[in-house]
Amino acid sequence: MSIITHKPGKANLGPFTLVGQSMSQDFWGYVLKLPVNTELARVRGVVGYNLPKWLTGIDRKEDGHSVVYEITDSQTGKLD
Repeated sequence: MSIITHKPGKANLGPFTLVGQSMSQDFWGYVLKLPVNTELARVRGVVGYNLPKWLTGIDRKEDGHSVVYEITDSQTGKLD
């Protein structure tokens, strides 16, 4: 989960910044939390990149029309 923000060192013009990023397809963001499904990915993200990662189940389903990712709650095992 992340939020879109302005590029570091650039002026923040609110909605105009967002429109400009949309037109150039160059988004900047801040990661709030990032689920991963291996301990190696969690440790590497937390220690190496200082990202807020947590270990949980992630299932991927794909058909001809869509791709679906299901993330399970690591404590209850239910879909999050």
